[in-house]
Order: sequence, then structure tokens, then C-alpha cells
Amino acid sequence: MRSLKTLSVLIFSLPALIGCFQPSENHESEPPAPPDQNEPVDSANVAITPPPRLLIIPFESGLAAKSNGVFTFGLAAMLAERLESDSRVSVLNGPLVLTREQARTVLPDGTELDLTTARDLALEKGATHILAGRFSGQVWDLEMEAVIYGLSSDTIVPLNGSRIKGDLTTTIKTRRGRTVRIISAAKLQDLFATVVAQTLSDSGLPLETATIEAIRTPSTHDAYALLLLSRTYVRMFRGNSLNMTAALEAAAHAVSVDPNQSEAQRLYGHLLYTAGNRRAARAHFEMAIKNRPDDVRSLVRLGVIETEERNNITARGYLERAAKLRPRDAEIAYWLGKAALAMADRSIAITEFERARNLNQEHIESRRELARLYALDRRYDSAAAELQRVVELAPHDRTAHLQLGACLRAAGRGLDAARAYAHGANQFPNDPLFLKFEGDLLIFSGRLEEAQRAYRAARRLNVFDRRVSRALGKSIMAAPQLGAVELLRAVRQAASLRAELEQNRSVYFLGMNDAILDLIQNGSAACLDGHGASSALLAVQARERFDVVRREQLALARQISLARNFGEWEAFTPDELQLAEAVLSQAVAIRQDTTEMNSQYRRTFLPLFIRNDCHEYDGPIEAATVASILTRHHNRQVSLPPVARPPLLPIAPDVPPEPALTITFHIDNTDGLATMVIVLDEQTIGLIAPGENLHFTTTIGPHDLCIERNSEACLLPENTRRLYLHDGWTMRIRQRG
Repeated sequence: MRSLKTLSVLIFSLPALIGCFQPSENHESEPPAPPDQNEPVDSANVAITPPPRLLIIPFESGLAAKSNGVFTFGLAAMLAERLESDSRVSVLNGPLVLTREQARTVLPDGTELDLTTARDLALEKGATHILAGRFSGQVWDLEMEAVIYGLSSDTIVPLNGSRIKGDLTTTIKTRRGRTVRIISAAKLQDLFATVVAQTLSDSGLPLETATIEAIRTPSTHDAYALLLLSRTYVRMFRGNSLNMTAALEAAAHAVSVDPNQSEAQRLYGHLLYTAGNRRAARAHFEMAIKNRPDDVRSLVRLGVIETEERNNITARGYLERAAKLRPRDAEIAYWLGKAALAMADRSIAITEFERARNLNQEHIESRRELARLYALDRRYDSAAAELQRVVELAPHDRTAHLQLGACLRAAGRGLDAARAYAHGANQFPNDPLFLKFEGDLLIFSGRLEEAQRAYRAARRLNVFDRRVSRALGKSIMAAPQLGAVELLRAVRQAASLRAELEQNRSVYFLGMNDAILDLIQNGSAACLDGHGASSALLAVQARERFDVVRREQLALARQISLARNFGEWEAFTPDELQLAEAVLSQAVAIRQDTTEMNSQYRRTFLPLFIRNDCHEYDGPIEAATVASILTRHHNRQVSLPPVARPPLLPIAPDVPPEPALTITFHIDNTDGLATMVIVLDEQTIGLIAPGENLHFTTTIGPHDLCIERNSEACLLPENTRRLYLHDGWTMRIRQRG
């Protein structure tokens, strides 16, 4: 470990080093001729020199009072944040300004800097310069030293430095009239701003005047509050639960000493959010932006909290405010994308995620979101390009490796997909799934020997894996199975049956409801052709067709579910995975529909049918049509007599006493615990809160109805049911919480 103190003499005794690390020049050549002032300049060919990339390190502390050493952490965070607004430098900061890695370049008490660790961190972050320094002496006779380091290859060399001395104390009178000397936050920050600005200027990195003034301006006039903020940083970056508790206590103390210190409010809000207390965190972030309306980080965190709380419009408002203040911030663009996604605005979400990626090519979360959304839109090549970069940035991301292979396969690039799985197998040598998927795609590409080699390698990792043994056996018997391709065919076949199932189910209930109503209202007359008996026959025919398709769908669903248990679903792209999940959800709905049909038939229709002696009627019966039943509903006029005990009609509606082409239906959420979105025929018609019972008006006949917690869920076909609505039709929401 090399301390800054040991290099101080080197810095100030070797000024010639400064020039060695300035932008490279050929000092032996003749100076270039001045440009012709009359010659037009091609702006497209003018090279724009990027600003220096600066890494701020907490200063060392040689202060006589060891407890004051932590000041350096708070000052480093303040400096790094103030420099963000300066166009002449690019500061490498984290979400909380100071990062754990920056904080750990010095000891917890700030007494010693590890230059090797600082150099490694700077090289990792792509920094061109490091700013560090040292405090020493007593607070009434303090010496500050700031140093700029340059990086050449893997070497760190001091380039320039400045020193300044000053008295940090000020005199105040206590309530009892005593005169005491305390540390002045204003003097501390003024001295700090002076030495930093001088060092950067002498190194060829002059700051803007507004930036220097911002550094001079203290966020708190109470030095003790600044000390507590600095102590919070130190404890937070130590990393264990005990220190996190201590950090929370220090942050709470800091905001109690000075509630107007925005940085302390924001840091306390972050710690509360990390601890899972979003409500309290929100209050402190709100206080931070009340004290400083341009606090971008607090605006972003509020946007994140509101997004997680599903207050999407509020979230977007905070994030848009942050984006106006800092339009080129990738993190803000990313969370704007998340907010748009929560509002089911996929196109805006993609635009924001793309902007985040373009602003920061290493923003992995944006690339992950883009890969998922591209795949949902079946833009598989674009998804694969994003995932390729993700696996380069995060080589241990197993899901990204699997998704890369899946998207390449879906894009028709089977050999590229096989190579991607092979790369994943090298990265995860104990996971047989990569080798199994590689073998599947090699067979699909006609490379039988290579596929068998991959299967055998997978079987060596797990000799009990039946999937691999079965695949190897089929390849040997020249009966190749296509893995994900074969499974996807089953998924799509099962999904294609949904429309037919829904049609037969809705026709069944239309006919059976009409038959039940006719039997109740007209008795044995309903047994005649053209009446309830015809409607019942239509229902029976629809049920027979429903059962045939149901058996096929459930058989496919069992096959698909078994494949999921074996891990085969990990070969799916996001859109294919969504389709497979919809098939299994559809299988559950089919079982529920079957139970409901059986219940209505046995408990309601059959007793009425027998009671009215319809089973003894031997005349010809012709099945009704959907059109004839709807026509009869339009013209039906009924007056139901009062009964002591109304008949059990699980889903049958009341029939209007007057002809009605426009009907009213009801949504009952009295038993629910969540607010639901009501979407009728792809149009959102309202929200229903827990405990509410609302009615809506529409036309009589078939409709698509979806009731879910958010409108995005209604974009999924499995959440929409085809229903024949009649006047008085009631839907009771039984979904809890």
C-alpha cells in the first residue's frame, strides 16, 4: 500500500512530469502552420475531444482529531456531485454519487489511501485522471493538499498538486454567554473549493465559474451535520447488517440536526428504501427535492418508488422532471422506460430503453429489457444483438446465455444458436442443459455426429437425465427430435385451439341459459321444437365439440407442462415462453369451464327438464341457431312471478320485461380486495374498487370481456372471455388481494 503522504515530495519536486502526461505531441517536429482563416471548416471532419474522465477519491486525513477524518468522505461525495454539471470534465459517479469501491480506496477513518486499489478502479472505470488529496494538522491550522494523478497504460503518476492552509474554526457565543470555537462548514468548504479548483486549473482542467461557486456553497452550515453525513457513508460502505443499522442511525441523526441538508435526506431515503420501508423513504426523498428542486437523484428515486407502487402517472412526472434537468442520463431514461412499460405503452418503453442504451453502452438492464421487448415483437435478430452484449458485459448471467441461443434459433440462425449454447456450456461447465440444447440444434442443422457428442457430454454431467438419454437414443435411431422446435410446435398447436374452445363454450352457455329460462317461464311448452329444447340441443352439440377439442388441448398441455418440469422451457424466447404459459393457463380455465358446464347441466337444467316431462316428448327437435336465440331475446316480454325461493341459476341472467337491444350488465367487486380494470371489446370502460358494485351499458349479444388488475394483462388473449351478455348479467369478482 502506497500512501499519498509518501508521494508528496515527488509531486512538488518533479514538475516536469506534468507535461509527460498531457495529450501526446511530437515535440521534435515543426509546429503546424496556423489555419487559413478564410478557408471553410468542414464541421463533420472536426474531431471532438471528449472531456477528461475524472475519478474522485476521498482525501486522506492526518488531522490530529481522528474523529474528524470522516469529513473527507462527505466532501468527496459533495465534490463529485457538483462536478457533474461541469461540461469540461466527465465525473465517474454512481447512483449515490460515491461508490463502495471509491470509499474503500481509503481506510475507514480516512487515514491512508491505497494508490494501487485506486489505480485498478480507475482503469476498470476507464478514468483518465484521479483526484485525491490529504488533510493534516489541527482544525485551527489545517493544511489541505489536492493531487491530480494521470494514468498511462497501467501506471499511475502524480501530475500536479496544490496546498493551502487555513483556520476552519469560528467563534460563537453559547446561550450562557460563553465564547467557544467550532468548525465552520462554510470555511471548510471554501478552503476545499479553493485547493481543488487551483489543482485542476494548474493541470489544464479549469472548472467553470458556476461549478467553483457550487463547490464553495455548503449544503449545510452545521459542520456536525456534515460529519454525520460523512459517517453515514463510511458505515454504509462497510457492508454488513450491523454497519447498515449504524448507518441508518447516523443518517437519522444527520437529518435531525439539519433537516435542510438535501444530501442527508436523500441518503437516509436510500437506506430506508433498501431496508424495505418505501413509505418513509418517499417522505425523505420529497424533503430532499423540497430543499433542492434540482436534486436529480431524489427525483429518480421517487420515480422508482412510484413505479413500484403502480402510481405510474406520478412516477412519470418525477422522471420527466429529472430528464429535463439531465437529458443525457441513461439511468433516468431506463426508469422512464420502466414507467412506460407499467402503463402498457410498449413503443415508448422501447424508445426510452434504446435511449438509455445509446447514452450508456454498458447499461445492462436497458439491454435486458430491450432483448425481452424485441423478442415479444419477434425482432429476434435485434434481441440477439442486445443479449450478445449482455453476455459480454455479464459473462455469468446464465439466463442471458440461454436467451441468446433461443433468439438466434428463433431468428433461423440454428448454427449460430448452437455456437451460443456451446459458449454457454464453457461458461457453465456443470450445467448439462446448454449441451442438450446445442445437440438439439445440431441435429436440426443435420450435424448428427456433433449432436451425439454434445448429448454424450451432457449425459456425463448427469447420467440420470432422461431428457438427454432420450435425445441421444433418438439421434442414434435416426429419428431426430428437434428439441425446442418440436416443443414449440406443440405449444402453438395447443394455443390455436383456444378460439374454437371459446366459441363452443360461449355457444353452450347461450343455448343452455335460454333453455333454462324458457323452462322456468313456459314450463312444458319449452319442450317443443323451436323453443327451449332447440336451444338445449344447440348447447349439447356445442358441448360435444368442446369436449373433443378439450381432450386434445389437455393432452398437449400435459406434454408442455412435463417439458417445463424438465427445464425445456429455458430454450424458449420471451414471446414463446409467454405463449406456453398462456396454454397452461388455458388448460386451467378449461377445467373450470367443464366444472361450470357440468354443474349447470346437472343442478339446474336436468331437474327442470325432468320436472316438465320433456324427456317424454318424442317429437322432432331441430337445434336452434345463435341468431334465432338472440332474435327471441330481442322480442321476449316476460313478467316473472314472485317466488319465495328463487331458482338456482348460476350464470343465467334476468330477462328484461321489455324488448331491449341496449342492455345493462353488472360487475360486483364486493368480495374483492384489489382495484380491477374492466376492458370490454378491447376498450377500457372503467375501474372498479374493492367493495363496489357497478353497472355498464352495451348492446345485447356476444362481447369480449376482461377484468384484470391492469390493462396490460388484458392484452394477453387468455385473460379475455367471449360472453353473450343479457340485461342484468352479473359478473362477481372472486379474486382476492
